[in-house]
Amino acid sequence: MDERFAEEVLAHIPLGVLITDTDLVVRFWNRWLEEHSGRLAEEVVGRPLLELYPELALRGMDRVYRDVLEGQVRILSYRLHRYLIPLTSHSLYGREAMMQSAQIVPLRREGQVVGTLTFIQDVTEQAGYEERLVAEMRQAHRHAERLALVNRIAGAASAVLEMDKLLETVYLEIASTLPVDAFFVALYDEEQQELDYRFRIDQGVRHPPERRPLDSGLTALVIRRGQSLLIRDFPRERAHLPTPHVWGSGEIPDSWLGVPMRLGGQVIGIISVQAYRPEAYGPEDELFLSIVADQVAIAVENARLFAEEREQRQRAEALLATASIISSTLDLEEVLDRVLEELERAIAGDVYSVMVVEGDEARVVRHRGYERLGLVDHITGLVLPIEQYPLLQRMRRTGEPVVIPDTLSSSEWVRAREEEWRRSYVGAPIRLGERTIGFLNVNSTEPGRFGPADARWLQAFAAQVAIAMENARLYQELQTYAADLEDRVAERTAELRVQYARLDAVLRSAVDGIVVADREGRILQANPVADQWLNNLPPEEAARLRKAIADLAQRAGERPQRLLELSMGDLEVKASPVEEQQADEAWVVVVLHDVSYLRSLDRMRTRFITDISHKFRTPLATAKLYAAQIRKHPERAEELLASLEEEIDHLGRLLEDILKVTRLDGEGIPGPFKGVSLNLLTAAVVDSRRLLATSHGLTLVHRPAASDPVVMGDWGNLMEALDQLVCNAIQYTPEGGNIVVRVATAEREGREWGTIEVADTGIGIPDDELPHIFEPFFRGEGPRQEQISGTGLGLALAQRIVSLHGGWLTVRSKVGEGSTFTIWLPLSSDREGGASGSSE
Repeated sequence: MDERFAEEVLAHIPLGVLITDTDLVVRFWNRWLEEHSGRLAEEVVGRPLLELYPELALRGMDRVYRDVLEGQVRILSYRLHRYLIPLTSHSLYGREAMMQSAQIVPLRREGQVVGTLTFIQDVTEQAGYEERLVAEMRQAHRHAERLALVNRIAGAASAVLEMDKLLETVYLEIASTLPVDAFFVALYDEEQQELDYRFRIDQGVRHPPERRPLDSGLTALVIRRGQSLLIRDFPRERAHLPTPHVWGSGEIPDSWLGVPMRLGGQVIGIISVQAYRPEAYGPEDELFLSIVADQVAIAVENARLFAEEREQRQRAEALLATASIISSTLDLEEVLDRVLEELERAIAGDVYSVMVVEGDEARVVRHRGYERLGLVDHITGLVLPIEQYPLLQRMRRTGEPVVIPDTLSSSEWVRAREEEWRRSYVGAPIRLGERTIGFLNVNSTEPGRFGPADARWLQAFAAQVAIAMENARLYQELQTYAADLEDRVAERTAELRVQYARLDAVLRSAVDGIVVADREGRILQANPVADQWLNNLPPEEAARLRKAIADLAQRAGERPQRLLELSMGDLEVKASPVEEQQADEAWVVVVLHDVSYLRSLDRMRTRFITDISHKFRTPLATAKLYAAQIRKHPERAEELLASLEEEIDHLGRLLEDILKVTRLDGEGIPGPFKGVSLNLLTAAVVDSRRLLATSHGLTLVHRPAASDPVVMGDWGNLMEALDQLVCNAIQYTPEGGNIVVRVATAEREGREWGTIEVADTGIGIPDDELPHIFEPFFRGEGPRQEQISGTGLGLALAQRIVSLHGGWLTVRSKVGEGSTFTIWLPLSSDREGGASGSSE
């Protein structure tokens, strides 16, 4: 009774009831399931559930039932599984797939699981309500996001006035909401019928701005119609669409949406988004982008007005600065350089130049920006025949500026292979009255860079350049007039200037020190020589000199003078007043005359006379003694006469050496010099003195150079100098000694020299005597003690001869070991031929 009642209840409840045994064979299928499955209980009961609905296993529901047979209870939500078995539901829209919630529990008998019991509930209406609610919430969220985006763009419109930054912000905001593979914003120039693609990006890569004529593409269609254009699948719709302009990746996007930007009923541009897949955009996106476009139009206009105002201000400032430059200097090159610098601020180009008209040619005189392109050599001094350049002809004829947005499409542009980089151009004639005197040019490497506004501003700059060039011309004329006037004034004042110049030159170049002082002895001015004395003396001596100047200045009327012996030399100080002075001007000129040389000469004269007197006194006294002895002892006359003749010969040699030194000091060596072979010269001297050396028991060796050195000189005088050295070596070398005459070459002071060494093994020279051996009449202590005869002039004579040949004489010596004298003579440039053996 209870089981039948329960079965009747389960058969009629508004839920699906499904009972299976442990093998999942259907044992009960109520009427609700019959109605919604279309299967009667007779068709289902007794058959395996997985056979009736194989998809249960595919969806993993067989594992769910196994879990229930193991004693678990499983609840299936429509949100996760949507349905258990395919059933249909009745709704306002007819029959539709039923969304279900199911609960599966184990059937137990006496504690054992004997099957499963499944309850299935129709939740289609509830799920539909929830999905509609979710969709509405999502749509509301999307509207809120897009409204926020529009608000952000509106905020950017008031906060961001830099066009590029503004458009980048718009792109980033739109790309955060819509699928965007490619994007651009193009501004419409109605006057030029051009589109200015200010911002372009394709697959994340930013492309440079570009200006293009308004053609028949998709963008032009939006601009001309003033309506948005939505293309959901271009390949499918292309039959009734114009051919699009391809850029970026070179592919035509499948989805394309473009909306016009309007301001005050005028179309000012377009915003376009594109995707490389179909059905990326719909009407809702079209509406959203239209709203965004209205905000962007306001922002773009604000940015344009700001940029225009800033550009106008910059250009006005640059033009004002140009006018200021013109008034600040008359140096035309400097003016043009600074004008081009200001022009670069006013007009955005790459290179700038100024040309002047010279007859039928235009020559570039100044330029800017070419160094960045490595084209300085190309532009410097460039000359163009005007008749070969239509644009120059037109500007010269009309006096109006010209604009070439794209040189590749201009019939007037003269193309040159080396100038293909010039893609756009604006130029203005430099006019003076009705005459064109030059051209002002701006070029860019990008097409579409310049417009009519640039031409108008360039014309204003050209007018300033014309003023500068005219000012320079007038200035040149004024300079010429001023130069003529200056010449005339100079003629009247030349004598005075020359007098002052001479006086200044005399003061500065005077060998004497000149001091200007007041009557109290205070120094007012001093020439360089006086400065040297005043500043380089030891402090005590400088004080003595200043005191002497002051003392003499106070007695200048007496024209006093004083002699000061100082460490730097002897000074004769004289003072005298400056004549024809004003009453309040009392100046004194003090002259510092260095008399050191004169006093040195006086001392040298005294010593020379003393030395000559001494040199002549001894042989004269000896000769006088011999003469007296001849009178007393006539029988010894022959012997005494020989000694007398020897003394007379000594006097003769002394006199001859004195005359030679005097002649060299007074007359030098008469030219011209000839090439002299040092090998031949030394060979001649050695051969002439070999017998004398042998008579003294000495060995005289000649060692010529392997490469015969040649010098320019006088054979006789060089032989005289070398002979003096060889004779000295013979005279001062004891018997058994050696004398070597060696010829060589050496490098010194950056040039090559020919050298002659005379080395002996004689008595040597003490160190304290070496500084004096080239002084006239000097003879060392050793020769005097050993009574070796000599005039004391030989070395002085040799040194003077070598010096007059541009060389010098050096010595190395050690007492008891010998001496080495070296003659250094500059080598002749012709070292091979042309050398002579004598000066005749």
